[in-house]
Amino acid sequence: MLKLTKYELRKNLLGIGIVAGIICVLQALFMFFCLTENINYTSLFGGLLIIAASVSYFIVFIFGVVTYYRELSSKSSYLIFMTPNSSLSIITSKLLYTLIIGIGISAIFIGFGVLDIFMMAGVFGDLADALKNFSEMLKIMGIDVVNIIINIVAGIISFLIAFFFLISLAYFAITLSSTALQNNKIKGFISVILFCVLAYATIKISSLLPELYKNPDSLSQALMSSLPATIFQLLMVVACTFGSAVLLDKKVSL
Repeated sequence: MLKLTKYELRKNLLGIGIVAGIICVLQALFMFFCLTENINYTSLFGGLLIIAASVSYFIVFIFGVVTYYRELSSKSSYLIFMTPNSSLSIITSKLLYTLIIGIGISAIFIGFGVLDIFMMAGVFGDLADALKNFSEMLKIMGIDVVNIIINIVAGIISFLIAFFFLISLAYFAITLSSTALQNNKIKGFISVILFCVLAYATIKISSLLPELYKNPDSLSQALMSSLPATIFQLLMVVACTFGSAVLLDKKVSL
């Protein structure tokens, strides 16, 4: 399975390189204008980096889903799915590739974010004072900065799990539509409809599950707070992965 994951990484190396290149250019421009003390352009490219973080995940999602759909639709897809590897290994490797990319993007932006904050605090002295005053103001209002950081970290982890869950759901929707409409031209449209219906239903169920901690005081509590929803999403990932593999083995004509 690790070999298949490496294959997925190599196959998508150009797309990964383009996204990484754009991010590095934006970061370089941010650092340049920060060091030259141009607050306007520093703010501009800081905002663009934040937008780039969201867009990067969207690109990974779309690219992964479109690639999988084309592989099932292509007459040459047997080259992938008729190898000695099982359908489950192939699907899992695609999900693992997506998870690696998602974690990689998060690590890059977190690293850049920490670096940028320290750089701005060092270059713009007033910014460091402003952040300190803002922190004191939050304390007076009864808002703990540490709790905010904890919730941000927990939010990133929850987001990665939800992102992984949506990818597996999209794969299942594509495989399901390929089962029912193997040679029909509208199966791509049906895949989108199926994904939207399944995503809405599962997200609705997930939102109805209880939160264990309303006001978490630690990272462990913040993660435990949404544990029921997280377990549900992970179970759905397993169900969608096995479901897609079974359909590929028994129903989809490649």
